[in-house]
Amino acid sequence: MIYRDHALRRWLWMTALLACGCGVPKPAADAPAPTPSKAAEPLRVAAASDLQAVLPELAKRFTAVTKAEVSLTFGASGQLAEQLKEGAPFDVFL
Repeated sequence: MIYRDHALRRWLWMTALLACGCGVPKPAADAPAPTPSKAAEPLRVAAASDLQAVLPELAKRFTAVTKAEVSLTFGASGQLAEQLKEGAPFDVFL
């Protein structure tokens, strides 16, 4: 049981880190750095409830690096998937 918990925790960290690293491309060396506008929308993330232990910390670190705000919504993955099918305004689904 301990091994299973450890494996699940490792899988969650890997998934969350992968998700955070996939959405932000590096700007070209000669391109000016983008400046976030005050009216910028936060990145809306819908995630399964079992990610509540790790995702808030990852979101905080993501915001510290990118200066982009992150809005987290947790719930049952099936319900979140249905909301997305109905047009829920999420940018990322984990």
